Amino acid sequence: MNFYESVKGIFIPENHPLVIIKREIKFDFINKICNKFYAKSGLGRPPYPPELMFKIIFLSHFNNKSYREVVCELRYNLLYRDFCDYWKEGTINHSSLTVFLDRVGAETIKDAFNRIVAQARQAGIITDRLSAVDSTIVESHANKYRLWVEGGSPDPDAEWLKKRGISYYGFKSHTACDVDSDMVTKLEETPANQSDMTYLEPVLDENAAASTADKGYSSQKNRQLLEEKGQEDAIIPKNNENITIDKEKAKERTQVERNYSIVKKYHRLDKTISWGLDRFIIQSSFAFMAWNAKCWVKSILKEPYYILVSKCA
Repeated sequence: MNFYESVKGIFIPENHPLVIIKREIKFDFINKICNKFYAKSGLGRPPYPPELMFKIIFLSHFNNKSYREVVCELRYNLLYRDFCDYWKEGTINHSSLTVFLDRVGAETIKDAFNRIVAQARQAGIITDRLSAVDSTIVESHANKYRLWVEGGSPDPDAEWLKKRGISYYGFKSHTACDVDSDMVTKLEETPANQSDMTYLEPVLDENAAASTADKGYSSQKNRQLLEEKGQEDAIIPKNNENITIDKEKAKERTQVERNYSIVKKYHRLDKTISWGLDRFIIQSSFAFMAWNAKCWVKSILKEPYYILVSKCA
């Protein structure tokens, strides 16, 4: 036992949200789904455990810090060390996190997102009473001057979208959100020019008893899809449509837009941090995993995250 392990019981509060997240969410599956990407020859220096790398990146989005900042704080932050189960002297190099993501890829990270959602559903956090579908635009950090004047872009997967007279260049995160817990249960990412109306099926949560969305999703095909899935249709109709829905359920979808603003501001989703759709899928998945973790703690302790943290100060 080293110094860090000997003092963690004294300085780490048992009611801190990160301690609760570590206790409630089982991250042990990370090593299992990532082992196939590592050589088993036994030659060379042993790699860092995938679960450790995953948790450090999770902390980056959970606390709205860069990879470099989190790795630096891992030197002295006992809470971070306890969450990551990392008790060795020193820390790791932040560039190792990028190597890890290059190795495991976007599909593996999305699999991790879905497994954590499944855990929340099994724990009874997700009620599946009502699912709210929506999307949010995340702008690329590409240089707009090069796009407009020089005609080139280092982010070829991003696309243009004009909304309410404003042009955006980037991607979209499409989500289905469990209204009672605020947790995102389905997540898909596309270039920004993907129409919402034609993208309901990939993001529809089939576990929900009812689904709601704004007028942008209102179409005969989408309503027929909900009927085929056995879900109550609470999509807001357009002005020229004579359709009756449960208006109270439709009103509940407004919470999703407030959730987007929080995820963008506090979980590193305001702009892309790397080039390409695959890297955006990773960024979006970690951002909404961090949001889901906070919603999980709130569902257990019945208090917002910032109040819970203040009690640990």
